[in-house]
Parts: sequence; C-alpha cells; structure tokens
Amino acid sequence: MGNRKKSTSGMTLVEVLIASVIALMIGGVVVAAFLSGQRSFVSGTTLMEVHGDARVAMDWLSRDIKWAHQVVMGSVTIGADTYTTGASELVLSIPSVDASGDIIDGLFDTVVYTLNATDLMRIVAPDPGSSRTQLSDTIANNVTNLRFTTAADNIAVSLTAQKTVLGGRTLSETLSTSVALRNF
Repeated sequence: MGNRKKSTSGMTLVEVLIASVIALMIGGVVVAAFLSGQRSFVSGTTLMEVHGDARVAMDWLSRDIKWAHQVVMGSVTIGADTYTTGASELVLSIPSVDASGDIIDGLFDTVVYTLNATDLMRIVAPDPGSSRTQLSDTIANNVTNLRFTTAADNIAVSLTAQKTVLGGRTLSETLSTSVALRNF
C-alpha cells in the first residue's frame, strides 16, 4: 500500500475567479433588467396620469362649451380677478339652473377656464338666482399649453400636459377637439 494520492475535491483559485465573474455578470443582467422594467413602469404610469388629467380637463371643457349660451367676448370680473376670452383663456355664459337642475330662462352663470402657472382652473360664478355653486377648482395639473380658437358657434381647444420622470425624461400629451355651442 504504497503511494496513494489523496483526492481533493476543492476548487482552484482560477475556478473561483471564473465563477465569481460569471455570477457578477448574471447579477448585472438581472439588475439592469429590473431597472429597465422599473423605468418603463414609471414612464407608463406617468404617461397615463398625464393623459388622464388632460382627458378629464377636455371632458369638462367640452361639457361646458356644449352648455354655453355664448362665449363672453368682453372682460368679466370675479372677486378681485378679471378674465377675458382670448387665445389662452375662455369665458362662457351658461344657463343658470334651479335646485332641481332645470334651466332658469333669462339667467346665466359665468364659467372661466384659465391657466394659473401649470394648473388649469375652472371658475364658476353663478347668477344670484342660480342654484349652481360658486367654485374655483383645479381640473388638471402640469398643463403647459392651452389654446382656444373661437369661430361663431364653434370653439377649438388644444391642451398640452407634460411631466418629467426619473432621469429627466419629459412625457407630453396633447389633446385637441372642436366643440359646438348647442344653446347658441
């Protein structure tokens, strides 16, 4: 029973280094895939948010324009602020309503759409005989452009909303519509 070699089942330093490099490469690919998925998720969610805000604003605008009796072409003062229909501001005269929601003949409430920095505001100033509530609401955030074009009984609206996500990427959504005044 002479010279028997011991069998060793360990790994050499070269094998350990190769295994470590392979593990690091696989880990890097997994992390890169995770980060890419996270960026895509955040971008998609933000784009949906921007589109949703713009869509809600366009729905409000369309509804009020359809209800409008007329576009107010002069200036209107509500509280301490004065509003004038123009390229980026819209003042509408809409029929007043009673407590049951029925139109009151001859009475009109004022609805204003205007930008306050990047917030799209909807301001309602009811006639004293109206049951409509006075309010000033932000109906969309991150609005960077709002344009109105009025022609007889038709109003074209263009609204752009945008938001910056991680990494400085800016996502933008522009919606446009043309709405006829039904009560013109």
